[in-house]
Amino acid sequence: MERRRLKPLEIPKNFLTNTPPALCMVLRYLNLIERLAKGTEMIRSAKISLVSNTTFLLTWEPRYNNSPCASIYRVCWGTNVTSASSCRDMNHTDTSCYVRGLTGDTLYTFQITAVLRDLSESDAYTLTAKTHSGTYNVLGSEDVP
Repeated sequence: MERRRLKPLEIPKNFLTNTPPALCMVLRYLNLIERLAKGTEMIRSAKISLVSNTTFLLTWEPRYNNSPCASIYRVCWGTNVTSASSCRDMNHTDTSCYVRGLTGDTLYTFQITAVLRDLSESDAYTLTAKTHSGTYNVLGSEDVP
């Protein structure tokens, strides 16, 4: 399947004069956020949790509630700092992602970006973490003093 880049939407100059005021405000707000988003981080904060020796859970907080200008979030990871080997696209309402099937005892770099409506990407929020090797001993409630 051929991937084509979408063209920007052309809005006629008289569009805003023939549009209800409330819709005009929303369109101006979305346009402002989209202009601010380009070349900036759209992720306010993020953290990574080790779930098992081959699985991480990434969670993030968007800079803007409900991410009005993000179409999707893209989570990428790999062992090379400069290029990711795998990526997963998440719904713009998601704020977490499990990354499974990693190699134990390996340092990984993770990047989270917001993909905007015009297919441009925000700056990446980057995290690094190392998986563990071996097995885990899980304590049950009877093992806790």
